[in-house]
Amino acid sequence: MIQAFIATFPPRRQVFEQALQSIAPQVDRVVAVLNEYDAIPNDLPKYSNVEYFVPDQDLKDVGKFLIRPDDDDEVFLIDDDILYPGTYVDHMRRIGSGVGMDQSVLGMQGHLFVRNRKKQTFTWNNILFHKGQDQILGADYLGTGTVYALGKNIADLAYMTGSQCFVDIRYATWLFDRGIQCWIAPRPEGFLKNILPEDLKLTSVYETFTRHNGKMLSQQTLSFILRSRHVGKVYRDVNE
Repeated sequence: MIQAFIATFPPRRQVFEQALQSIAPQVDRVVAVLNEYDAIPNDLPKYSNVEYFVPDQDLKDVGKFLIRPDDDDEVFLIDDDILYPGTYVDHMRRIGSGVGMDQSVLGMQGHLFVRNRKKQTFTWNNILFHKGQDQILGADYLGTGTVYALGKNIADLAYMTGSQCFVDIRYATWLFDRGIQCWIAPRPEGFLKNILPEDLKLTSVYETFTRHNGKMLSQQTLSFILRSRHVGKVYRDVNE
């Protein structure tokens, strides 16, 4: 079964419905987690393959991990502010068949920890989902709004609990501990589109959490880097 998992909350209702409309026709089942809702609204879009869930607590982006897929399911983790083209699922499956999904996870937003040899510094090279990418690229971790993986390579809720707003690093640690490689998928410029309007920018993870918790997030990221490097992962060099 091909499944998509998405989490949202009330202020994102309009963009969530757009994202849902773009992905639902491409998969067998969509699990939509409604954070901060008291009940499932009667006027939400009705799709035969979409199931809505209201969690007992606000899981934020961890909501994507609420329902456990079967090991052999093909899973797409989706964001509520991205518009997915009608060829998205086929595109990811085609690339995935080339890399082999048994020990791989594929995404369109990814981050590489690199060394600048001239400046003797380390930094992140961020590959953004709405930008073009000519070739497949290995990554240290992926943004969980564009992930394609087998069900067995999706972390369970127990592991992800408590990582609201830094799910990317928590999930990357889970993958790394299991020897699963992250890949960034090639695509043309603008293949995916950010549909979050200006008046909702303040609802972004960056505005509501990241900018106010920089020290804690830096510690989480550093912990992941040190853990991965300690067991033999190699820094990438860039000549800038």
